Amino acid sequence: SAGITHINVGLVWGWRVLSPGEPFTEGVAYDNEDFNKAIVLMGQMRVTVPLRDLQHARAPLEVQKTKSIHTEISQTSKFENKIDIRGMRMEEALKVMEEFVDRALMANVNHLQVVHGKGNGVLRKAVRMKLEEYDAVLHINHPEEEQGGNGVTLVELR
Repeated sequence: SAGITHINVGLVWGWRVLSPGEPFTEGVAYDNEDFNKAIVLMGQMRVTVPLRDLQHARAPLEVQKTKSIHTEISQTSKFENKIDIRGMRMEEALKVMEEFVDRALMANVNHLQVVHGKGNGVLRKAVRMKLEEYDAVLHINHPEEEQGGNGVTLVELR
């Protein structure tokens, strides 16, 4: 995009940055102990992003010294509220679930569907465990058997 440069070194606290995706997500970058990553505030979400994935947006934002930062994020039109994690290892599934729920919250999506399969229940339990970490989760349940039963988890968010 015109007027955007990649960040290589020298990330400055309070820079407005764009994280690639469809569409770009805007946030404010902060220092991190890991010099290859930055903490980016996107609304109320704190996301650790590799520096190579960030692009500097034109001008620094006016950063208040309080804890609240307001950014406009419009990803609702591009967010798919269903994810299929069948066949993933538990560690991979937990990471994917965290990213999925974080994106859902940023996009203000209220209903999610996670397809994990029936198997021996390891992924179903991992999904429930990850979802229970979020205050925004209102309900976790399973659909009727014809819609996947215990192989699918339905989530309602605030």
